[in-house]
Amino acid sequence: MSKPTDFFLEDAIEATGFAIGRSSKWAKKGGGSGGKKGAAEEDGGSGGTAVAGADGYSEQTRIGLFNVDESLINTDLIEALVTHLLGSRQRQQGGGGRGDDANAILIFAPGEPTDDSLLGQPQGGALAQRGSGVCTGLT
Repeated sequence: MSKPTDFFLEDAIEATGFAIGRSSKWAKKGGGSGGKKGAAEEDGGSGGTAVAGADGYSEQTRIGLFNVDESLINTDLIEALVTHLLGSRQRQQGGGGRGDDANAILIFAPGEPTDDSLLGQPQGGALAQRGSGVCTGLT
């Protein structure tokens, strides 16, 4: 049995290349910097191609962290991360389906116990498809 892998906000942004620009629906309203507009706040990111900084994260990830409203549950980012993880797993297994070492993805996010927005996305979304073994837990 393998050890669980934790993905924190910055890890999910980095792994998926998800951009959170200043005008994103997932960004802080009003800039969140006391009215001062820094370079990160102005820029929406460079598409994940930036060279990693001293902290190991790309410029796009640092911009996303600057802009993100952490009080929101970013379902788009969660779906992008699950899609990334499922794709990575398929590549590791040579494109095959579920193997004997089937894994599960547990998602813990703050919210109401009746919040099923992660699984009830239009067209099933990546979280509800392909028998992904996704379980959400709202705390």
